[in-house]
Amino acid sequence: MTTQSKGLPITGITSRFYDIGSDLIGFGKTFAERIVQEAKLKPDESVLDCGCGTGTLALAARRKVGPKGRVCGIDISKDQLEQARTKARNNNLRIEFLEGSVDEIPFPGKSFDAVLSTLMIHHLPTEVKKGMFREIRRVLRPGGRIVIADFGPPAHYWGWIVAAPVMLMCLTHSTARDNLFNRLADLMSQEGLKVTDEKTIKEVVRIIKAEL
Repeated sequence: MTTQSKGLPITGITSRFYDIGSDLIGFGKTFAERIVQEAKLKPDESVLDCGCGTGTLALAARRKVGPKGRVCGIDISKDQLEQARTKARNNNLRIEFLEGSVDEIPFPGKSFDAVLSTLMIHHLPTEVKKGMFREIRRVLRPGGRIVIADFGPPAHYWGWIVAAPVMLMCLTHSTARDNLFNRLADLMSQEGLKVTDEKTIKEVVRIIKAEL
């Protein structure tokens, strides 16, 4: 499968201003800390960030698991990975960032206690989403947890208005329709992950928790 069919990497000027844009619309550091809280990370745990982008979530996870913990991130964008490595260095945090596709995770089985992913899955075709969930199951340790946060159907009717740009994106991009029609939990279950909780925050962000 080509890189394009697995989702286009964020590069160039879009990558350079990605963090600024994320902060402006409420998906920056505070959002990452919320997802880490949802994952109930503990000191010394090993954590994987799938589709880590510029590393904001990975940095938040690294602070939570402490000096004896381990955090790794994978992404297909070289530009965003370079930004992530720079941020980790500037914050004196040891994080392993690797270039790779989320449906071919470059780690041995049973490597992680938790796998996280935020605002990335809507870029992936359905078969790649399923491949990602299979790979997550493979790399999780027994009792491991998953927290996915991505766009979903609005919690209330007015969400279609206040989040109109997101809804338009979901309607016009075929890869986002699994999100819009709330299919992600079913796809996770089909790949052997036990969904334990679902909820909507920020009107259009669906948080799905699962475990082995």
